[in-house]
Amino acid sequence: MNKRLSAKADRNEPLRAYSPRFVADAISLHEETVRDALRSGRLAGIRMGTQWRITHATLVALLRDGLPSGKHCKSPKTGPVQDQRTEFPA
Repeated sequence: MNKRLSAKADRNEPLRAYSPRFVADAISLHEETVRDALRSGRLAGIRMGTQWRITHATLVALLRDGLPSGKHCKSPKTGPVQDQRTEFPA
């Protein structure tokens, strides 16, 4: 199922829109990850010429719910991290 993160803005509020770099910094992701989510439709954005903008309402929803995963996003299939320390004889 392809989810798209979006939120409706209040019509009385002026439009606040942010760059992918600003959003990436705000949610601690790489800028290219945010751009990929915009291109794939997992994150709602406004295309202004060659630039993307993310509305304030979408940023709030993103901070609240996180970025939806897509088909190309792979979660690690490893188990718990094992202690790899080696003890050497004295």
